[in-house]
Amino acid sequence: MMLSLLLSALALQLTPEQKATLDAGVKDVLAIDAELEAITEHHDTLRRSRAARLDEIASLRSRYPEIVLTDGATVEQVYKALYAVRVSRAAKLKPLAQEGERFAHQQACQASRRVQEKRAEIEAGEGYKGMSLKDRLDWRESFDGIDIEAECEDVPK
Repeated sequence: MMLSLLLSALALQLTPEQKATLDAGVKDVLAIDAELEAITEHHDTLRRSRAARLDEIASLRSRYPEIVLTDGATVEQVYKALYAVRVSRAAKLKPLAQEGERFAHQQACQASRRVQEKRAEIEAGEGYKGMSLKDRLDWRESFDGIDIEAECEDVPK
């Protein structure tokens, strides 16, 4: 859920290449999460059955070449190795995620500043021109209690 929200926020700012990289990376991390969940669900079977564990290790080796496991690895070692792959791949996505978060923050600050300007116009008797009653009411309720200067001090005006 969190990753899909992040993807939709980032889609606004990213180049097509960055978006493709992020999409593929997120799908990869989600697939690894599913693998980790499956290992957890089948922990007892994998622990008791050497054949099942060897099949799982071979399957993971084929899908994730960077995974390092011996045939005698325990279920816990298999889980830790796969989790290390997940952490490594997620770390590669972090710069893109941070870039998207910065962009989303800038957009929110710009919107807040526009509201602040509109409020100043209203106080000066200039506002609400061309707004329906519903828009006026909706708009007045938005952004109440937000300290725009504190929230947006890092974003240039």
